[in-house]
Amino acid sequence: RIAESSRSQDRADALAGVEAWNRVVSNRNATCAKCSVQIVKGEEGFAGLSEQGGPIRAWLCSRCIGMI
Repeated sequence: RIAESSRSQDRADALAGVEAWNRVVSNRNATCAKCSVQIVKGEEGFAGLSEQGGPIRAWLCSRCIGMI
């Protein structure tokens, strides 16, 4: 339970700074920040954009983007 709670908190932290989502075709494998499904290179995913800039820290899959 503690490990699951920690993973949930990590996911929430990854999404906290996201200002917008951009639909993209992934150029590398990524993991959805909400459900942990793999977003495989070449698949559509949603990259989290923040005011901080820098590397993308959060990804969402097509299913989870519909739930926000």
